[in-house]
Amino acid sequence: MTGRQCSEPIFLFAIAPQYGHLVEELDIEFCFEGCSNPINILLGLAYLPSVRKITLPSMAFVSEQLAEQARVSNSPVEAASPAFVASALRRLTQHAEHVTMPLDDLGATLSCVRGAGLTRLELMPAKTDLPGLLETIHTCPTIRTLKITTYGSKSSVFENAASLPYPPHPTLHRLEIVDQSGGGGLHDFVCRFFPNLEELEIYIRSNTLETTGPPDLRHFALPRIQQLRVSGSLTCSTPLVRHISPSIFPALQTCTWVLPYIIPPLSRAAFAAEVVDTIGHLRDHQANRAVPLHFKIDFAREEDRANLQPMLEAHGITKNIEPGGGGVVISFEPALRIDNGFSDPPDQILIPELCRTDEDQVEDLGNIITTSLDRIRDLKDAAVAVKDRFQISRIAQALQEAEWLCVERKC
Repeated sequence: MTGRQCSEPIFLFAIAPQYGHLVEELDIEFCFEGCSNPINILLGLAYLPSVRKITLPSMAFVSEQLAEQARVSNSPVEAASPAFVASALRRLTQHAEHVTMPLDDLGATLSCVRGAGLTRLELMPAKTDLPGLLETIHTCPTIRTLKITTYGSKSSVFENAASLPYPPHPTLHRLEIVDQSGGGGLHDFVCRFFPNLEELEIYIRSNTLETTGPPDLRHFALPRIQQLRVSGSLTCSTPLVRHISPSIFPALQTCTWVLPYIIPPLSRAAFAAEVVDTIGHLRDHQANRAVPLHFKIDFAREEDRANLQPMLEAHGITKNIEPGGGGVVISFEPALRIDNGFSDPPDQILIPELCRTDEDQVEDLGNIITTSLDRIRDLKDAAVAVKDRFQISRIAQALQEAEWLCVERKC
């Protein structure tokens, strides 16, 4: 469900009080932009106690939209205050398990995330947002996964993070990082605050004018990491792959190296040679392992798989050359299968369709609406009886849009 749907009066006064408890996913990040009734959205949030996945808007932007509405209508001025907005968003997130933060005004909006049940948080912080982020995740005792995305800048978002006065997080076990700010300080940030990680997914790409050079991994150690996924440009991802040793990752079981998206045809031979050399270096570091490291190569594009896989296989990349139980077992990640099919519709389905008629057909239209409303009521009762959330959501959407023509289907 989106916030624009929540802004309709019929949702606030009719649908939300009865069916709001069925809403589990909500995206209101951009719904306040150009919305004629932003106050309706905030008021309607009070009827959504079961939201588990939420994408939040910028708190400052919401306050601006509410203030604009107050100037042109009779809306109370106090409803535009940051305290009112924060209270509404905090009430919505208190039971959320998965929260995605906005791009702008992250610092103020972070204050709304204090959910005791939060397990996953996604956000795009600036360098100044890191203290607020670390403070926030320490107030969420059940958080397990954190996804951080950074944009390109002249300096790394993480360059001074290791000096922040916060303790390591005790429960967070999965970290996903998409770093396009240069990479400087990233490895120190990960080791400093998340030493208990079990899963790490990291995408590194430098968009800076001057590259920061390969990271210093001499003190880089994550003793509990079991699964590692590395992707990004070859220049940025290769140093990390080359340093995957038992001393740095003593518990590592599987590692996936995602090769870059764009490999020019004229560079394929040199590219393959560098990949072979990197994996050879990796094998040298893993020779004394007690159990083998399962290393997977994942091609970002199927075209590159077809062109490069034979070149890598020719260098014995898919063979485990280490005898006994240690060494490295190397394989290619299976290509993703994309299923564009659609599941069968339920036996009872509400088909939204706008009724239009001429003046001489008003009576017929009235009979159609009466029959449709009776049918909707029957569908609602049947869906509630069997707890069919999909059917209820279809009914709610059709009612909200005032498109009430129902089509009977044989069960």
